Amino acid sequence: MYEIWNQIASNLNSLEIPRFKVTKHSMRERYTLLIEKLKKKLKEEEKAGGIETDMNDVERALEEILEKEADAENTLATDRKRVDNVKAVEKRNRAIESMCSTQKRKQGDEDKDAENAPKPKITTRSGGDTVAYLRENNDMVQK
Repeated sequence: MYEIWNQIASNLNSLEIPRFKVTKHSMRERYTLLIEKLKKKLKEEEKAGGIETDMNDVERALEEILEKEADAENTLATDRKRVDNVKAVEKRNRAIESMCSTQKRKQGDEDKDAENAPKPKITTRSGGDTVAYLRENNDMVQK
């Protein structure tokens, strides 16, 4: 972008008639000033309610530049949205793939764990519990 302003300044400085002595910085400032004035004028015309004023050649050229800038910004914005959408889809697909592989891995781990897991011990009751039961039962029967 700065190269363009530099090129414009050098083209103007190379002219013999009329003679210019400008820099890229002064060119940008002047352009910005002219564009702001034109935008203000166009807003005032719009507020006035359809009153159309005659525009000189410079104002017509600046209006054309404004329109081209607006089109370029819209195109850039739609391109960015498109790129963002593509990136979002790719990210979503990667997330889904990783989620599926994680689930498969977990399921595989669970299967391996089930095979390798120690079997629960089967505990048998001690004889003391049986003796206590029999005594209680015998006491009830005798009463």
